Amino acid sequence: MRKILVFLMLLAILTVPSAAAAENRGSIQIQLDAGDLAVTNGAVTLYQVGTRVEEGYRIAEGFGGGIVRQEDADSENLAQWLAESAGKNGVTMLLDADGNAVFSDLEEGLYMLVQTQWMDGFYPIRPMLLTVPREGNWDVLEYRNPVPIITEIPKTGQTSLPYFGVMGMIISGSGLILCAKKQRKR
Repeated sequence: MRKILVFLMLLAILTVPSAAAAENRGSIQIQLDAGDLAVTNGAVTLYQVGTRVEEGYRIAEGFGGGIVRQEDADSENLAQWLAESAGKNGVTMLLDADGNAVFSDLEEGLYMLVQTQWMDGFYPIRPMLLTVPREGNWDVLEYRNPVPIITEIPKTGQTSLPYFGVMGMIISGSGLILCAKKQRKR
């Protein structure tokens, strides 16, 4: 009986820290608004590029090292620079047909999301930095609206160009006629 009681106490002690650690885990959900278009062939990769320190975030040595201040943690320029150092240590996830992907069980830190497989019919998504937690919320929702690629030439310039050309010829011709009339009068 004593062994069972000791085992239960030991089990209770071991599960309390893991339950507390599970509370400090977050998730990042990506939702793309593709309108009526289905998202095909899209994939994104998530990299943990930094850990939380008092001054902000300590960047991993694989991404160049150093400290990033909290207020600079969502800079697009920094994301682009870090993306150039991205290796193969990220977690890749395919986007579903609605353009959604969820990364869960993430520890506190600075993360970079990079599109690793382009979606048919859309411009690529720029690399972005996300913090977990974000403003005290462990569930980070990031929404991006991709712009469809235009495959045909816009028709706005085609109708106005002949109009201006004809108007230019009329004005030039009128000017020549007026000059010729003045020459005859002299």
